[in-house]
Amino acid sequence: MFLFTRRSILSSAEIVFAIFLMWIVVAEPVSKVSGAAKGLNLLWLPYTKIKCMFTECCDESWIHGNIAHKIQKEVDDKLYGQHIAQEYVIRGIRAHVSKARPNKALVMSFHGWTGSGKNYVARMIAKSVFKNEMRSKFVHLFVATLHFPHPEEVDKYKEQLRSWIYGNLTQCERSLFIFDEIDKMPYQLMDVILPFIDYHEHIGGVDPRKSIFLFLSNGGMNAMVEKTLDYYHSGRAREEITYKEMEDLIKNSAFNEGEGGLKTSRLISRHLIDYFVPFLPLERKHVIMCFKDYLRSRGFPTNPEEVEELANQLHFFPKASPIYSVSGCKSVEQKVDFLYSEYVDRQHFLDDL
Repeated sequence: MFLFTRRSILSSAEIVFAIFLMWIVVAEPVSKVSGAAKGLNLLWLPYTKIKCMFTECCDESWIHGNIAHKIQKEVDDKLYGQHIAQEYVIRGIRAHVSKARPNKALVMSFHGWTGSGKNYVARMIAKSVFKNEMRSKFVHLFVATLHFPHPEEVDKYKEQLRSWIYGNLTQCERSLFIFDEIDKMPYQLMDVILPFIDYHEHIGGVDPRKSIFLFLSNGGMNAMVEKTLDYYHSGRAREEITYKEMEDLIKNSAFNEGEGGLKTSRLISRHLIDYFVPFLPLERKHVIMCFKDYLRSRGFPTNPEEVEELANQLHFFPKASPIYSVSGCKSVEQKVDFLYSEYVDRQHFLDDL
């Protein structure tokens, strides 16, 4: 069971930092004038400034200054088949980070088919904001089935979640909160999140307006597939699908379907979710792009025949006209790694002959 706690002891990095300071004062020989001078200069620096040389802090040392440029490059270079997500993620992030004092936290709700890129884009956002990327202590990932598995314990979860969000905003106002499987999350927990994403300058002494909240869900995916198929069968390009069309589908599905997450949520009725971002089902050509991208990242050749062979291992739907990948790009890494592990094993076998 995941336990929400606030840190009360020194981290290993802070202990190392303390030892380093003692080394400067005690161990540095006086005869080494330049070294001693540097040590004394360090001692004149504010404690927090020196500390942030060794452990992650919520400042420009650890947070990128060109967030909008970074997210645009990430999305443009590595996201395939998602023209709406591409545009609205870039625009949303740029609009938010360009303001010294935003009116509220940025809230994006990602909806779509498995493997269509929701988690992938969430990682891109973390990478664009924090130098430690998803490893940053200011990135907080919640998975509904892992962190909130028992509906009967919802009151405990509410208190833990409230304390966790508040405590981490105290540590960094630029915090990134990612809620995966939001459609499986007890709907009562959304009331805990609401004050932090509403138009409040301060909540108990913390300012939540620079933070980012991402909700990831499969909710609405069937309606989105039907709409995408309609375009396909009518001979229209998927790139003609508009944000407005998909936003209406997603809102309706999220508010009315299922039992958890955004169902009848005040986050929707009070218009606190800034963008409902659709992730469309991926076609074969998009999956092939994913294969090529991963092959290049591993230093493998992108032989067209081998890429086609890899794509043939995936399943596509609907049965009548298999157009879309059942698993999106989710199985790409596993398929490539398996193929090349077989290749390496064969090479070792031949070398041993």
